[in-house]
Amino acid sequence: MIKLQFTGHRPFISPSGVRFIKGKPDKYVYIPSAVKLFLLLSDKNNWHGNKLAFDYPKEMLHDQQMLDVITQNDPAIIERVESELKRYDSRVDALIEQIQNSPQYEEHERDAYIKNIEMMRPYKTQRACNKILYHQLVKHIVKEIADKEIAVLDTPPTKSFYHLMDSIKGDLVGRRLATNVKVTLEPNGPVGTLRLTTNLGTL
Repeated sequence: MIKLQFTGHRPFISPSGVRFIKGKPDKYVYIPSAVKLFLLLSDKNNWHGNKLAFDYPKEMLHDQQMLDVITQNDPAIIERVESELKRYDSRVDALIEQIQNSPQYEEHERDAYIKNIEMMRPYKTQRACNKILYHQLVKHIVKEIADKEIAVLDTPPTKSFYHLMDSIKGDLVGRRLATNVKVTLEPNGPVGTLRLTTNLGTL
């Protein structure tokens, strides 16, 4: 069973140690927004024709609650994450075997490199889990938008939703599910509204 947990920046592992690459945030930070949108699309009370209005949540879900919500609404997402994590783990095993058989390292370098990989393995696996889950949620959301022909989607204008909406836009266009997809900041209230528009349905 997977778990949801924040890790941090992307690690760079070498025989000499571990350093973290700034600018490569853990996808965990975008998952709460993705889960809110996941729930929004599941509730027809939020739909107004082919427009979807975001209702600001009164409380945040903790990590296990988010996983429970996903499992209850689409357990296949969790199954796909588990399957991809197994493949990820196999790639780590293959990397270790490659290092063990590589002539480019001295024995002490090889031992240090493998030790560093094993030390960071839980961290990297959790980070991979977060990334895989985020992308699976985006795929689910995009499919729901396409199937329901959502033409207008409004969300809060937060940094997390900006990233999420950009991912949704890229997936809609990349999979040729919609064209003329735009993400704009619309004047609405004191902070405005982040709006995604598509050519799906009728505006």
